[in-house]
Amino acid sequence: MSLLRQIECGLLLIETVLEPTSDGFADETYSRSMAAIKQAAALAEVPVHRALYGVTVEAAAEEDGAAPVAAPHALSPSLLNWRESPLGLAIADTERPCIIVAGYWLEEAVTFGVLSALGEGYDTYAMFDVTRTLNASAASLAQQRLIHAGAVPTVCGQVVREWAAHITEPRQRQAILDTIIPS
Repeated sequence: MSLLRQIECGLLLIETVLEPTSDGFADETYSRSMAAIKQAAALAEVPVHRALYGVTVEAAAEEDGAAPVAAPHALSPSLLNWRESPLGLAIADTERPCIIVAGYWLEEAVTFGVLSALGEGYDTYAMFDVTRTLNASAASLAQQRLIHAGAVPTVCGQVVREWAAHITEPRQRQAILDTIIPS
């Protein structure tokens, strides 16, 4: 396994129409990390795919907001034929062998997205610091399940550093590195 190359990666961000639970500091950290990875992806020219969990395709189109990423696709547990879904087709159309998954909810939508990507043969990374959980006590088991299935665990700062390592233009590389949120 080698460093993540931005020209080989896509980013799958799973959002929810369900009201997220609030845990104060973690919400702020999550929001800042999500904004950072979106900005880094834009600077590194990594395609970003949005999926709305728990809605129909029609509702996903209606929920499209002002985010500077692609229109959302529906993602649901009943989406058994991921390859032929609008989301699966959009990811396949990029012809990139690697997908990095993050968002809401680790035990459900993120797990479905990661396992579906692995099933389609993608090199799949789970960005756990930009992934929210429904049940903090179950998070470790959910992470272990994905790792045992073949997903590579990672965090936002690591992804950004690896993308930047392959950028030859100094200003672009620094702009990407500047998206990293200090610990």
